[in-house]
Amino acid sequence: MSEFMYEEKRLASALGVTRPMVKAVRVGLSFGEQWTKKSGRIVLTRKGVVLISTQLLARCPTDDEMGLICSACKIIAPEKEASLGLPEGVPMALMVIDRPRGAVVMVVDLQTRHNRNIQIVMARPSRAIPRACIDEKGMVRVRVRNNEKFTHGMEMQCRHLQKDLWELIGRCPRYRGRW
Repeated sequence: MSEFMYEEKRLASALGVTRPMVKAVRVGLSFGEQWTKKSGRIVLTRKGVVLISTQLLARCPTDDEMGLICSACKIIAPEKEASLGLPEGVPMALMVIDRPRGAVVMVVDLQTRHNRNIQIVMARPSRAIPRACIDEKGMVRVRVRNNEKFTHGMEMQCRHLQKDLWELIGRCPRYRGRW
């Protein structure tokens, strides 16, 4: 039973995808051999992590990438995690892998224009991106689940979908203005 050492929640964070995406891939794995539920958490074996990572990244990860992913999603005792000296409130996965490949940091801009569609947040890129990916005012539309907890100036990681439409990587803020 000790081979189940990797947590699904941390794996999703390390890969920069949502948990439903990981769950959709996990359904194809065998329960009891590659994943199981332990203390209310979904835990995986190393083979399960490799299979999920390969399908979600659409390629086989290198040994270095696999080492980073596995170290990011490994289950650590709470007292040991506190002794690592990580900043308060920052998940360990974010300390290991900064951001997924192709992700761009966007800054929410609610002063320019507030969108009536609750699944769209207006934002501006924090770094230069191709002119074809932004509108005439330098803004982009970011597709989110619900925009009610986003505030002006919040940073978020996004991936490009089409023209000036981007998609939020990860989850929406839990509280107004705070992740």
